[in-house]
Amino acid sequence: MAVGKFRGDPAQEPPRRASFGPGVHRAHGYTGGGVARGRARPSVPSIPSVPPPRPPSAAVLGQSVTPQAVSPNRTRSRSTDGGLAALDSSFRPESSRSSGRGRRHRRKDRRRSAVAFFLVIAVFALLALFGWWGYGKIRDFLDPPDYAGSGIGAVSVKVNDGDSISEIGNTLARTDVVKSAAAFVDAAENDDRSQKLQPGTYQLRKKMSAAAALHLLLSPQSRITGRFTAREGLSVIGTLKVISENTGISLDNLKEAAKDPASLGIPEWAKGNLEGFLFPNTYDVDASVSAHEALSRMVKQSLTVLNQLNFTQRAQQLGFEPYQVLTIASLAEMEGIPSDFGKIARVVYNRLAADMPLQFDSTTQYWLELNGIGRKKDRLSDDALRAEKNNYSTTVNRGLPPTAISNPSKAALEAALEPSPGDWLYFAATSQDGRSSFTKSPAEHERNVAVCRSKKLGC
Repeated sequence: MAVGKFRGDPAQEPPRRASFGPGVHRAHGYTGGGVARGRARPSVPSIPSVPPPRPPSAAVLGQSVTPQAVSPNRTRSRSTDGGLAALDSSFRPESSRSSGRGRRHRRKDRRRSAVAFFLVIAVFALLALFGWWGYGKIRDFLDPPDYAGSGIGAVSVKVNDGDSISEIGNTLARTDVVKSAAAFVDAAENDDRSQKLQPGTYQLRKKMSAAAALHLLLSPQSRITGRFTAREGLSVIGTLKVISENTGISLDNLKEAAKDPASLGIPEWAKGNLEGFLFPNTYDVDASVSAHEALSRMVKQSLTVLNQLNFTQRAQQLGFEPYQVLTIASLAEMEGIPSDFGKIARVVYNRLAADMPLQFDSTTQYWLELNGIGRKKDRLSDDALRAEKNNYSTTVNRGLPPTAISNPSKAALEAALEPSPGDWLYFAATSQDGRSSFTKSPAEHERNVAVCRSKKLGC
């Protein structure tokens, strides 16, 4: 056995063994209490003890570990490797838990951000909605009522010569073309073209915006240049004038077309007479329509109404020719108001039956018109009533006049076909509203005539 020797200074203490924890000794020194004296004993190398693994809880709990001197050989390597492994294994679970908590926090943050974003959008949407609602209320309060859009249906509106913008607006509002006259006035004031508005009849729509209505009034396509109204009681001459004035058709062309009644479609029983067949109504014709076409359309309308009344057959049942009954209808039209048509027709039939002259001033008025003199508003003179040339005088001549004296309405035609029952022979206007008093007594009739003259009703 080799004897151990001290290295270095001979006076240096012999090597001591040190305790590193329970049962662990160091080869180059010790920390024990005594020092060996006398002859040195041989040193027997001891097997270094491997320290037991420290529990992971010490690292986890953060307990301090007292560093110990280790052998520069195997013992140090083992101790170091084991400690790192223990530290690594002890810290790994804590790192995983921290990473999981971080991901959860990030997800919560994202959810909070999304909720906040949608809340902001909702707030702005509500503000926009209330702003729009408030603007509409303020606009309705400040602006005049007005429809929106181009309207519905169709309606004709007449703009009279000399109408102001306000008057036109009132007409449009009254016919429900615009919602208010003020809205139309505003639209016209904001459009310089409104100064070019022309009188006439226009085809518009109901419930239009004021701007849309103004646009149509300024459009030539909306103007109805071929509309005319032939009122009840007009003669052929009077009707031709109305057509010419409202359509632009030459009056001469109309008179020329009227000379050939057969080509216009009158029935054979009319015996070539156009009077009584230009049916009173409102007509819309194209601007390019001819005089012949305009008159033919009126005759066609008259025949339609006569057929509806079964006129020809019913006239024959009365014992009269159809044109005679049509003439009686024209007399009733000119002598009274619709509520008296039936009684007036009855007076005509009664006087014809008694072979009495009708003594109607209206027949002489018609004759004056035929001769270019025109109808008189005042009481006719005896000279006019008894003029030798006056073949329409029913004061002198018995029976019916040569032709009808007007274009009768449907109400007058019905009255002639079905006169009111009564024995009256006389009548005279006695009321301001046009009503007449009827009697069969000459004396009573004279009293009624006195009332008519006192009220200046044309007797």
